[in-house]
Amino acid sequence: MFEELIKVTGLPGEIVEASLEKAIAESLCTCLGMYDCDVDIENKTAVGVFRIPEDISLEACRFLSPTVVGQDLVTVKFDFASFPRRVVRRCSKVFLRVLLDIRASAKYREWQSKTRSATEGVIINTTRDCVELDLGDQVGVLHRPEWVLAEAKQRYRWRKPMSVYVLRVEKRGPFVTVFVSRQARNLPASLLRQRVPWSKFVCVYRKPGTRSVVITNCPLGDGSLKTANKEVQIELGERIKIKHDKAAQ
Repeated sequence: MFEELIKVTGLPGEIVEASLEKAIAESLCTCLGMYDCDVDIENKTAVGVFRIPEDISLEACRFLSPTVVGQDLVTVKFDFASFPRRVVRRCSKVFLRVLLDIRASAKYREWQSKTRSATEGVIINTTRDCVELDLGDQVGVLHRPEWVLAEAKQRYRWRKPMSVYVLRVEKRGPFVTVFVSRQARNLPASLLRQRVPWSKFVCVYRKPGTRSVVITNCPLGDGSLKTANKEVQIELGERIKIKHDKAAQ
């Protein structure tokens, strides 16, 4: 069953496993009134915890274990095949919601780690106030205040590739939104850092689409730096002045 779910969803096994465990635990706790539940996908078992008398009466619990006393905790082990039908039905409904939420949480953490850095995308939609980009596994949103207006007419077209700066990431329920910028002052430095990762770059001045000043600890005569600077100037459509500074952070 577990392997089939991985194939159907096309998601990593760890996400499917975590989603299934959470869905089963939530369904058991809701349907059977458990206090807590520990699910073992590999062994196809679940251990439920009942509080006496909050979740189950002392009299009813003594049918399971005659030695229990009041204000006690009782554990009951179930195998998947023994789940009541109402638990199975509820789990089928809960699983998709949980899967989407866990997938969104994983995607949020992934993109949160990319904030304040540059990434590449392809434009998939343009409106008067917003550009949407395909970032590979996520849509990036470039709002008009983050545009470089001088380049908008020529660059902001369907299927055009573009480098952008990841400003922030938001998660609302199962949806993750990545907000990006072409205006960000640190975009030139981030693009240079991608191309020359062994050096440090800081943008100390930028007039987007016109001119930037970047300081670096990389020797100015370095061939890789010269090539990178040419590529970034073409990408951003602006002149980039690079200054050497051994103390660049």
